[in-house]
Amino acid sequence: MAFGQSPGPPAGQRQVNRLLELLNEAGHSDFRDARGPLDLTQRQAAGRFTRDEADALIELLETELEQQRLDASDAGRVPEPHGQRNRIFDDRNAHSTKTHLTRRAPGQRGAANAARRERRGVGHRVAAARLGGHGAMIANIVLVVVGAVLVLVAFTDLVNTLVTTSSSTSRFADRWPSRVVAKIGFRLVRAMAERIPQDRPIRERLLATYGPFLLLVLLTLWVSLQVVGFGMIWAGVGGVKGVDSVLSSIYYSGVSFFTIGFGDAVPVEFVSRFGVLVEGFAGVVTTALVIGYLPTLYGAYSDREQILMTIDDGSGDRITPTSLMKAWAPDGDPAKLDARFAEWERWAAAVAETHGSAPMLRLFRSHDRRQNWITALGLLSDVAVQSQMVVGASNGSSYWFLRRAETLFRQMTVRADLGPWRAETRLTPVERDLMFRELYDELEQHGFELLPYDLCVEEGTKLRAMYAPSMEFLIDTMLCPRGFWAPQSMVQPMPSPDRP
Repeated sequence: MAFGQSPGPPAGQRQVNRLLELLNEAGHSDFRDARGPLDLTQRQAAGRFTRDEADALIELLETELEQQRLDASDAGRVPEPHGQRNRIFDDRNAHSTKTHLTRRAPGQRGAANAARRERRGVGHRVAAARLGGHGAMIANIVLVVVGAVLVLVAFTDLVNTLVTTSSSTSRFADRWPSRVVAKIGFRLVRAMAERIPQDRPIRERLLATYGPFLLLVLLTLWVSLQVVGFGMIWAGVGGVKGVDSVLSSIYYSGVSFFTIGFGDAVPVEFVSRFGVLVEGFAGVVTTALVIGYLPTLYGAYSDREQILMTIDDGSGDRITPTSLMKAWAPDGDPAKLDARFAEWERWAAAVAETHGSAPMLRLFRSHDRRQNWITALGLLSDVAVQSQMVVGASNGSSYWFLRRAETLFRQMTVRADLGPWRAETRLTPVERDLMFRELYDELEQHGFELLPYDLCVEEGTKLRAMYAPSMEFLIDTMLCPRGFWAPQSMVQPMPSPDRP
């Protein structure tokens, strides 16, 4: 029996009306009048039955009344009038019925014995329904507990995803429903995208659609868990008129959650009335949080993307770290590099903050496939490493940008196995010397004043090892293009005496 309610789902109005009809036919005015003869409980005398109790009692009354009609027809008399007190459990009626049955033919006596056995079986079922109240109580408690857990998990996950601003690095954070659904969904989308050639536009459209579509899926998940959870609670608690099963309780929960209120199911007790207010409030809060989250989400996305258009070396082709560095400081002035990285340091800090508090942003791809934000972050990090080789820029904004970028890379690869990518990005001494020698000569030829070569090789290798594995992991996992291209433009610089 769940919290003072009937031991099991309550009987429907049709069942109660049928019981009253049978009791009147048996000579009882109401349930209280039949309490003594039928051995009803105080709850049942007030007209509150479970479905099992009502079915068993209806069957018992119909059997007794049918037997009474058979007895009357065999004796050649009409059954007692409707208004007389011919109680079916009255001792005198039982005695007269027994006496009459002994005068029947053998076939009639066999039928009468079968009827008596049926009455005893129905009586046993009534008793079993009463004894089954303990089982129904346990079932109702289980429904309430499971429903409360579903509601709590859904609402906590909703708040953690849309409201909480701190990012958790605990291994349990990935077990929230939203994280599980996001990971499974992205694996499916990624598997489909890998089968599409990289030059096909549909590949990028498929990957770009997943982020916004995931938001709709998560909204459906949170709403479904809350509706089903509240429905299980109402099925266990009861007290709702017009609800007589778990499915109808879920329907009533959905009507309450979305504040529709058709009126076909109405709470009639304090617990159910107060509970429906709580569910309606949860529905309003869920809708408000999702609607309020969208401007924040797309505002952060816009801030991340709009500055990417400024990464340009004027070539219209794929941008390399060296070409971008030379475009930013055409005269080899380190102050110009410092001014550029001051702006990009703020960008990296803003992306780290928004993508840490709203991890869903990571799945929103850049609108231009040739200018992906993850690839841009790697390109700028390489430029910052090269700037560390320049005298006058090694302790400037490029240094601070590298610190923000390394934090962002680490934040986005928490609990990722970077072992294969560390091995992939590790250079042999020959490869390292060849790369740095070519780079050192090109920058020196451009007019940059550089630090000693050996120091540049040693420190540059250490700095790049901090972020290169994470960068390669993200590019491979997110299926990002390997390279960042300058915007296509027909605009060319005007001829100048100091420009060759």
